Amino acid sequence: MTPGPGGGIRLLAVPAALLLGAVVAVFALAVHRDVARLGDLQLPWGLVLAVLGSALPSLALTAERAGRPVVAAYGAGWCLVVFVLVGGRKEGDYVVAADARGWGFLAIASLAVVAATMWGFAAGGAPRSAAAEDPDDLLRVRR
Repeated sequence: MTPGPGGGIRLLAVPAALLLGAVVAVFALAVHRDVARLGDLQLPWGLVLAVLGSALPSLALTAERAGRPVVAAYGAGWCLVVFVLVGGRKEGDYVVAADARGWGFLAIASLAVVAATMWGFAAGGAPRSAAAEDPDDLLRVRR
């Protein structure tokens, strides 16, 4: 099987998506603890940013019809980093604390990434060709 036009670029898209998922996960883990204090009220802007920042790339890859392997690679890269770093270090410190924000991050962000990845997986795989996007009545004749 020889790659078609852009085949080499598509081949690089899977490792790039895996790396993107890993990088986004590291940044999400870094900011999920940040809060803004307004008097006695704490607004967990870091948690919101971590959840949105984690799920939006998967949704964007799906919207751009990057293909199932690319969407799955993003989700796998994100999950791999988060689940490896959740285990903590041998010194006893943890990246995600066992409090409401930590559990909220794990539950909400993980579910958002997995749901967005599964939706992207189910939404369709291969990128559409120009002929498939053409709403012309002669589409049947061109095939």
